Amino acid sequence: MKTKSLKVVLVLFLALCLGMLAGCGSVSQSYADKVNEAMKNDEAYTYEKVLKDLGDPTTSAIVGGKDKATGVCIWWKGCKTTDDVKKKINDGKEVPAITITFTAGKATVAAYSDNKNPDDK
Repeated sequence: MKTKSLKVVLVLFLALCLGMLAGCGSVSQSYADKVNEAMKNDEAYTYEKVLKDLGDPTTSAIVGGKDKATGVCIWWKGCKTTDDVKKKINDGKEVPAITITFTAGKATVAAYSDNKNPDDK
């Protein structure tokens, strides 16, 4: 019985890890482009879809429930908290981010930044 429980725990852990990696991978220019293209085509991504794709935002200023979400969220790649972001920046690391604004539960615009120092060649 212990072996079966261990297998279940291992499978759940791997699924969680893969889900977190999938969310991190979506912090990209291509995802921002998809959000913006969907808006242009009158098929805006919902707040719930973005959360499913990217996971919980690192920074959020949202009012209203999921179907009425209005505000802005930022997802910093590989960071769960703003302290994680600060540490990476203080360590001299680049921290890509995607910022998405929402109105009435729909994504209205997305912007991606690789946060590279423009003076670095």
